[in-house]
Amino acid sequence: MKKVLLALMAFIIIGTYINRLDRSYTLYPAEPLVVVPEGQTTSSVLGAVQAAREASSQTAARTKARFENPKSDLAIAAYQEYLKNIVPDNEESCYFNIIEKESHWNPHADNPRSTAYGIGQFLNSTWSLVDHEKTKNPYTQIDAMVKYVKLIYGDGCSAWQFRSQRGWY
Repeated sequence: MKKVLLALMAFIIIGTYINRLDRSYTLYPAEPLVVVPEGQTTSSVLGAVQAAREASSQTAARTKARFENPKSDLAIAAYQEYLKNIVPDNEESCYFNIIEKESHWNPHADNPRSTAYGIGQFLNSTWSLVDHEKTKNPYTQIDAMVKYVKLIYGDGCSAWQFRSQRGWY
């Protein structure tokens, strides 16, 4: 019985000490998951999450938001922001130029004369070259495009230079 009481007292003392230690740490507030502009209401939690994702291109890019209209100005701004976050600053304009010429940032762009599809206008064979499957997801398309450009050309500006001279990349 004596051992049980000692163990119980030790448990209480240690637990109290640990609890006190936990309280001494400064807590940092987490970034809100859902931000809805003042005055706006949503009919569901999912609607609120979607509204928050679409509220800014930076938030949309960071959360890889899906858009009802993937060709909308807001969607395009999100894709551009996403690309800016994964390529060096000095290559941004080169990637932007390629994408403008290839698809105008349309993740569903489909070339009727070939199997070219998506933002980067990848042929079916190009997808497997960069270990990706053909997809409608614009962020995956951008990831695959960046991987392809680095693999074949080394950087975005070399790819743009090649594209400018030959009409394809």
